Amino acid sequence: MYQEDITEVKQYLQRLLSIPSVAATRPRIFVYVKGGPPFVAQAREAGIALAHDVVELPNIGREQETYLRHVIAHYDSLPQHVFFSQALPNYEDLVLGRLQTLFGPRSGVLGLGLVAVCTCEGHSQIWPEYGAGGFIRLREVWALAQGTLCPHEFACFHNGFLVASRARLHLQTKKLYEYLQSLFAIRADHPLRAYEILYKHAVSNIPDEWPTFGHCLDEATPPARVAPI
Repeated sequence: MYQEDITEVKQYLQRLLSIPSVAATRPRIFVYVKGGPPFVAQAREAGIALAHDVVELPNIGREQETYLRHVIAHYDSLPQHVFFSQALPNYEDLVLGRLQTLFGPRSGVLGLGLVAVCTCEGHSQIWPEYGAGGFIRLREVWALAQGTLCPHEFACFHNGFLVASRARLHLQTKKLYEYLQSLFAIRADHPLRAYEILYKHAVSNIPDEWPTFGHCLDEATPPARVAPI
């Protein structure tokens, strides 16, 4: 969460839990709040009764930093599947529809956002206006995550909504997740962020945030329909 309406978030959680395949997993729900103390207090007072825990975090790295933080904290005790979600989806029908029709016990990785063709240079067919490429460092993140050189084009998904099995998450070491999370703390003058101003995703009202890096983490994980664990 950032500063979303608590009532709407609770309703979204209820719709998620109404999906039989999701409810069957008996999920624990962690709510991470990055909107500041008043919104943390509001979330706790509203008692998102469905939540296992409500955690306050600094507003760094958008949802991608939060996802990494969760995996690192629970690496040795992950459930069979983890569903990563913003507090409210941009395309709720798409997210809920894919969970309803595609998610099951054998799901490996399931992208729930918009599916597109991306390139190693950082281009996405969804946003052709980003002539310089919108996702700086995508090539390097692909190589780290996949263990191969980045292909010219690959299927990717946007919007930050995905399900991953414990087995898939454990294909990467905890050390790699910790390294990726640490990159969100580097300052704007760090060499890794050189030429970032050329990328339109660099626009941010938080001076030291690395928005282009956060955006590229989703795209470096290819989507799958129902993949074996």
